[in-house]
Amino acid sequence: MKNTEQTQVSYDEYEQTQKEKEYSVWQNNTTETATFRLLTHEKRKGTHKEFGGQCQGSVFMKVIIKPGESVKLESEYDNAIRKVSKATGQVESGLCPWLTKVGEEDIVVPDVFDWKAAIMEEEAGKIMKTIKKTNDLRAAAEALKKQDEYRKEQEELKAEIKAGQKSFSPVERKKKDKTPSEE
Repeated sequence: MKNTEQTQVSYDEYEQTQKEKEYSVWQNNTTETATFRLLTHEKRKGTHKEFGGQCQGSVFMKVIIKPGESVKLESEYDNAIRKVSKATGQVESGLCPWLTKVGEEDIVVPDVFDWKAAIMEEEAGKIMKTIKKTNDLRAAAEALKKQDEYRKEQEELKAEIKAGQKSFSPVERKKKDKTPSEE
């Protein structure tokens, strides 16, 4: 839905007619307030703090759209707010791509622009990392437990050898390692 207005601008003794301005209405159908800044054509004159001298600064227009509300903006900002791909007909970028332009309600906004889904995906990733870390810690603890058991067996074996209760000969070790069914 585009609205047009014709404006008259007066510069001293000259009167000029500007192009007709087209407007678009943007709605915020989410549960969060949409806040973004649009770069305008206006320039602010000033002085450079560091080097002195005259300079110009860009002027931004702050736009705030509360949930359920809409705002009328010049159509020249449409692609800055939400750019739609001509090839796919889907939203591909923008400062606030989840806003709905009146008259283009059927345009698909991919899930990558759904900030709630992005937050949930990030949370899921964090949970998966925590689970992996927990599982890695369990595996490491199990490995340490096995090493400790092996160390204790070795210490007991050394103690028995010192006490003369066991022989460390390879023949006896082979006999000990054989299962009763092998004998």
